[in-house]
Amino acid sequence: PALAVVAADVLATTFSVDRLVSYYPSPLRGEGLVVSVAYVAVALAAARLKGNEIAAVVRAVLISGSLIGMVALAQYYGVDVLRWAGFTSASLSAYWASGTPQLVFDAVGLAGRSSGTLGNAMFLGAYAALLLPLGVALTVQTPQRAWGAYAAATIVLYGALLASQTRAAWIGAAAAAVLLLPLLPRSHSVRRRVAVLAVGCAALTVIMAVTGPGMSLPQRATSTIAEVAREDGSLRQRVYIWKHTLPLIAQR
Repeated sequence: PALAVVAADVLATTFSVDRLVSYYPSPLRGEGLVVSVAYVAVALAAARLKGNEIAAVVRAVLISGSLIGMVALAQYYGVDVLRWAGFTSASLSAYWASGTPQLVFDAVGLAGRSSGTLGNAMFLGAYAALLLPLGVALTVQTPQRAWGAYAAATIVLYGALLASQTRAAWIGAAAAAVLLLPLLPRSHSVRRRVAVLAVGCAALTVIMAVTGPGMSLPQRATSTIAEVAREDGSLRQRVYIWKHTLPLIAQR
């Protein structure tokens, strides 16, 4: 399977519109054949990990996610820890001068949406949506005493998801909950821990909705429903992209 993935990436690069851009990770795309091969190499390395090594990696991922979540929650209330550490949020833009593309990094504000350490609110939302199922699984399956720490980390990740105000990530996390929660083991301990998570996330939602500055979370959620009803804005743009993706692949 790994060789098949690499072969598909090589073919895609060989027959691409611009082979050079498809080969190396460009500043605007961020992906390329080199990056794809690196992904496969990391996946093969991960497949060789033993049980205790996998557990250590999983714990490290959740701990780092909770730290990013703390940064995001502080940003939600206008406190940017990254600036204290000497970092500056920047937006990437490109313009043409004398026929040559120039990349410019402009300092930007938070604009009411948290980005954590990822530089983009959408990236933060996707990151939190990916880690939340992992946090729930560790919370319900970890032996006594340690599950509380995982529950706290999961609730912080949920707060980062809210702080990103990324509606697509909200929908993705909700879909994951509908699909995955029924698969959890059925026991009194699991139900109790899931109840703790639910109460913690509900309380955090109320607190952030009431105390949040700028556009409130209820307004953001309402705008999602309104856009679905009107079928315009960003939703309409995404539907257009999805509609034309398969024909584009068939033409290539």
